[in-house]
Amino acid sequence: MIYFDYLGVWTLEKRGEKPTFNTGFDQAVPTYTHYGLCTLAEHDYLHFVISQNIDGLHHRSGLPLEKLAELHGNVFSEECELCRTQVSIDLCCNFE
Repeated sequence: MIYFDYLGVWTLEKRGEKPTFNTGFDQAVPTYTHYGLCTLAEHDYLHFVISQNIDGLHHRSGLPLEKLAELHGNVFSEECELCRTQVSIDLCCNFE
């Protein structure tokens, strides 16, 4: 599901409408914007991304973790309280 198309969540909310779909974080896919930011970073036009999103789509698009700050965390990663190592949660399981 692309969130920023004409049927996207934010577009519908702006029109006062509610979405008729329910896409979980595990089903969401990066948008062209996510991939565009990744491409800019690969060519050194973009040095760092600061995101408030928790969906993990920046990293899924290929943006390296060392170029990404997720201010509110990421639903697909955990961080060790002792050594601060980040570990990705495997998406092979159904979290229902």
